[in-house]
Amino acid sequence: LGEEYFYNSLSLCVIDAVFSIGVNYQSVQNTIRRYCDYYSLTPFRLHSKEDYPNHDHQETLDVFIKKIEDFGIEEFTNEVFQNRQRTSSQSGILKTEAVLKFAKILNEYSINSFVDITKDKIIQLSEVLNSLEELDDVQSIFTNVNIRNFQL
Repeated sequence: LGEEYFYNSLSLCVIDAVFSIGVNYQSVQNTIRRYCDYYSLTPFRLHSKEDYPNHDHQETLDVFIKKIEDFGIEEFTNEVFQNRQRTSSQSGILKTEAVLKFAKILNEYSINSFVDITKDKIIQLSEVLNSLEELDDVQSIFTNVNIRNFQL
């Protein structure tokens, strides 16, 4: 499996899942690299699905959400991601905004890092996906997100 299956933080999975919509995967990798470089984050963990980093060694979604909110969507897009892609060529929102919305929904379900994913949480993921589909302004975004990009 490629490195993208071994992200060190759940936030990187969220970025990957959204920025993968309709683009060459190299641009996704570049966006993640710029994000990790900007914040001096380790992008990948050991190549083992059983070897998730503990809570203290990952960036949590609440920290990730705060980073975007502190900058604002536009400034975070330009300064950190350096990627102005939209979710759709016609009336799509910036993918940065979609990433923020996705992270907030996961956070609302107390999914904040890899260690928060338990068997009970897997059941809740279906509720998360239903929540995503119910949001009119992001429905088309998450219809296009290949949820396999977000597999843990």
